[in-house]
Amino acid sequence: MMGSIKVSNKVILSNVLKECQLEEASEAFASSRAGIKGGKTGKLPPVQGQKEEDGTGVGGVGALLPGPGSATDATSFPGSPSAVTSQAMHDRQRAERVEAQRQLLRKKHEEEFENVQREVKRRLEAKKVRRDAEFGMMMAEILSGMRDDGTGFVQSMRALVESADKREARRRKSVHASWQKDVFDYIQNQVEKKLQRITRNGLKDRHRMIYGKFLKAIKERTAIFRDIVAKDIYDPFESHQYIIRYSTKGVKDPTLSAVARRIQELQQLGVKATMPPAHTRYTLDPTKWSGPVIQSSAIGHMNADDGSVINVSKGNPLRYKSLIRPLLDHYKISPPDKYRPQKRMFAIRRGHVARPRGIRIINDMER
Repeated sequence: MMGSIKVSNKVILSNVLKECQLEEASEAFASSRAGIKGGKTGKLPPVQGQKEEDGTGVGGVGALLPGPGSATDATSFPGSPSAVTSQAMHDRQRAERVEAQRQLLRKKHEEEFENVQREVKRRLEAKKVRRDAEFGMMMAEILSGMRDDGTGFVQSMRALVESADKREARRRKSVHASWQKDVFDYIQNQVEKKLQRITRNGLKDRHRMIYGKFLKAIKERTAIFRDIVAKDIYDPFESHQYIIRYSTKGVKDPTLSAVARRIQELQQLGVKATMPPAHTRYTLDPTKWSGPVIQSSAIGHMNADDGSVINVSKGNPLRYKSLIRPLLDHYKISPPDKYRPQKRMFAIRRGHVARPRGIRIINDMER
């Protein structure tokens, strides 16, 4: 609104200046034209007893001389003193008229500006009143909607939320039913088929066979270590071949429908895309369980306390010593007959295997 007021002020001032310039130009043109006309015509008033049209005769020569009241009086010449005084008076009057017009236009402009200001103030006050009224109506609607009478917007929002919850529950139920059929039942059927091939007596015989191999290895050797695997002597992980395995090829998991849809779209565009691999639990190979090996890997401590990188080939070897005393990481064990063979043979005759004892037995075997 203020921008429009400034523009209107500039327009009014420009119009005033144009009117003043036009008036001055018209007055100057009229005065100059009047002077030129009086000087060029030289028309004299008629003498007594002579006609106006007669340019000859007795009074012809005298008529050419200027007389009092004639058009060729001294006041009609621009250079005469009386003409200068007349022109100055005329200029002063013209300046007074221009100033009066300017004052009138200035006053008119001030009145218009005051009217615009009053209109702007009135509109701002009306806008404020209207905004306050709208806010009051909105607050009244909110307060009325908070009433638990079933007619306010709170009730409608409650119904909307309940509808969304029911829709989400139906969706989850549908997804679970699809997962139960396409994923769980598919895997469970494979497991049940393999379990049906195993009998109770066969399972007991397998356990006795595996435990017998363990006892035989214990009798032949002083101890069995978890981080040393000698398959030609004893393999503690032999029982893993009997683990029940199942296939997930062709399984359509409904919980991954968004990912599968994205991969299908990429494949239609000619982009090679596959399902990301499943995140399974990482297991460390038993051959890497020894102290120096695991500490120099990503599973162990790759950095020392001061932040420096651990280098197994350099530095103090005592830092990487095993906590087992004495060190048995290299599997150099004396024959078992040197560890009190009389007690060992007595234990075998009694029908059970005694725990081996000796100076090179690890601490946890004593527990």
